[in-house]
Amino acid sequence: MRRAPATEKAAGGYPLSLSWGALRDRLGRWFNWTNLISMPVVLIVAFMVTLPTVWLVIISFRPATNVARFTLRWYERLFTDPVLLQRGLNTLLLATGTMFFCLLIGLPVAWCLARTDMPFARQLNALAILPFVTPPLLGALAWSNLLAPRTGLVNILLRQWLGLEGNSGPINVYGVWGVAFVMGLYYSPYVINFVAGALSSMDSTMEEAAFAAGANGWTVARKITLPLVLPAIASSALLAFVFSAGQFTIPALLGVPGGMYVYSTTIHQQAKLWPPNLPLATALGMVLVVVAVALTWLGNRLTSRGSYVTVTGRGFRPRVIRLGPWRWVALAFCLFYMLLAAVLPILSLVYGSLLSFWRPTFSLSDFTLANYVALFQAPITWNAMKNSLILSVGGATLTMALAVVAAFITVRRKDPLAQGLGYFAMVPTAVPSVVLGVALLIAYLRPPLVLYGGLGILLVGYMTHFFPVGLKAAASSLVQVHRELEESARVFGANFLTMLRRITVPLIRPGVVAGWVTLVVIFMRELAISVFVYSPGNEVLAVQLYELWNDGRVTRASALAVLVILQTAIILGLLRFFGARVGSEWKGAGQG
Repeated sequence: MRRAPATEKAAGGYPLSLSWGALRDRLGRWFNWTNLISMPVVLIVAFMVTLPTVWLVIISFRPATNVARFTLRWYERLFTDPVLLQRGLNTLLLATGTMFFCLLIGLPVAWCLARTDMPFARQLNALAILPFVTPPLLGALAWSNLLAPRTGLVNILLRQWLGLEGNSGPINVYGVWGVAFVMGLYYSPYVINFVAGALSSMDSTMEEAAFAAGANGWTVARKITLPLVLPAIASSALLAFVFSAGQFTIPALLGVPGGMYVYSTTIHQQAKLWPPNLPLATALGMVLVVVAVALTWLGNRLTSRGSYVTVTGRGFRPRVIRLGPWRWVALAFCLFYMLLAAVLPILSLVYGSLLSFWRPTFSLSDFTLANYVALFQAPITWNAMKNSLILSVGGATLTMALAVVAAFITVRRKDPLAQGLGYFAMVPTAVPSVVLGVALLIAYLRPPLVLYGGLGILLVGYMTHFFPVGLKAAASSLVQVHRELEESARVFGANFLTMLRRITVPLIRPGVVAGWVTLVVIFMRELAISVFVYSPGNEVLAVQLYELWNDGRVTRASALAVLVILQTAIILGLLRFFGARVGSEWKGAGQG
């Protein structure tokens, strides 16, 4: 009987046999340096995102954590329990109030910075992100020192100056609107950056035409300017709403003392009960996830309807509005925002750290370094510093290493794997930190990977939640690099790893360094994930600071907050110095 040739096909079109050369070519297409490095990265990212997300959904439909039976009991309770209904209302009011204060502060500041002749606009534009530098944990502690109803420095001074009776008020930062005001200060940079960028890149031809037709300034702003920057306003406002709805740190430090609980603090409360009520905590978390996804979709839907294009191929120059004497009022408003958002909180922390106990006096005899001495004598402080340093620097390095490879896949490859990885890697952005903390606790307490009890669970948690930051930083730089440089390296025999090390990474160094530094700062200050998954002996600085404040040792907590700020500044300075040196070496390597 005649043997079928290698190319003969059986029914269905599949070859009956393959020659060794064809088999080698087929295997070579799969088992090469590109896939050998890319596929593990894809699997790692998929595992980090999938495992906690799946457990989050599963536990929310269980009557108890270890009882594998389906129930809607916890979701029914969300809409029938009066306490949970009130906390849901508090969450809605807090998120809405935060969005209101963000717009109230951010829109005027963005307009003054981008479209007016306000003095020092360029310098203030660089300082507008100062609230991002001050972590919410430190900001909440600072505003507790300033506006606590009984012992807040500002409240005591106001009672003295205004001659008010009683020992409380007049301002209560522990209520919904007090917390919303503080959160508005720290999320307003989203509005400032988004709207100022839109105003700066907007062609003013239509505004000038409206003025020429006799319209006044208010009409032009209402009919032309505001509609054209609506996408930026809507995007930033929805971001502020979503982030504030899932924010844990500020409501925990400022809301809980006043008896104001929201979903995020309720999740923490239920997870820390004994035994913990994880099904209710995950059900609450699923509500926050659904809200985040729905509002993100709504924002995309709103900005996709209609045309907002003003930048075309023709040159343009944004119209600068002359304020006259009012430019000094605009400057005063922007400086007042900087004072409230950054300067005043840091000064209150420094002041509180120098007191043996909190008092609103300004006598030099009250000042002491006892808090700093006590912190440095406590072994837990040194252990927390060491853990924070390992997790921030080491975690940022590992995250950026994965992010560079993932960015190469999503930018350079156009297959379904690349598209799927791009969307999949962004899933953690829709999950609030407090919700992910619960999901991580559930996922890594059991096989297939038990990490609880060490720094590993903290590292994986940080990398999972903030991987999109590194991915965006690397991808945004990689899209500016033409692929012909990498193809030339492959032609001359460089494998995928050598090409990344000698060509791609040196060329995208600014984005890699920026993402690395950003991740170092974020990992150093992260609390919402840490407070759920840390174990005794593995505390980080954020957890120690929270525990000090929770125990009522406010001045000790203020001293530790100052040390955190100093440590972050030192790390950033060292990274800036060594980053410049490494950058020069990479530049030489890239040229060689």
